[in-house]
Amino acid sequence: MSDKVISPETYIDSARINREFKRFASSLSVELKLSLNSILAWAHLWRQGRLDYSATVQAVEEIEQNLKCQSLLIEQLLSWRLTADKLEGVNCKPMIVAAVNQQFERDQYLQVKEFKFYLNRTLSLTQLWHQSQFSQSTTVEAFEAIEQNAKRQSRILEKLLNWSFSNLNLASEIDS
Repeated sequence: MSDKVISPETYIDSARINREFKRFASSLSVELKLSLNSILAWAHLWRQGRLDYSATVQAVEEIEQNLKCQSLLIEQLLSWRLTADKLEGVNCKPMIVAAVNQQFERDQYLQVKEFKFYLNRTLSLTQLWHQSQFSQSTTVEAFEAIEQNAKRQSRILEKLLNWSFSNLNLASEIDS
């Protein structure tokens, strides 16, 4: 544990940083949630027996499109970086901005890795389905897994989008 006290020169208004992140993430949030909801809807319709073979093909294609969209959006989310110009009126040292960005990367890393794991798992299931690797019962299991993966991704997404900066960790970031 660091004994370093955050001096007024190194203090950043965490509410301001959090507003910047929320502003950036808000449009991505809508698109990511729409994509996940679409996957959940297709999986739910299939599991209720409402889709014939041609509709199932469409469902799998829509799910794949949504997975590609999610992959791009998650990369955009990870690309967020604080810059000194976003903190107008604050005497902001470059090392402080770097410390904020390091905290963001560290906090998001494992959650993004887990999100991508479920995304890739679902993509693998759709690719196997296209290769006619599934019997009817295996297709049922695949759609159940797709639905569960989307629910897990949704929970992870909430954590990713609710990231907030903490000044408490700033001193240790600056020390490293």
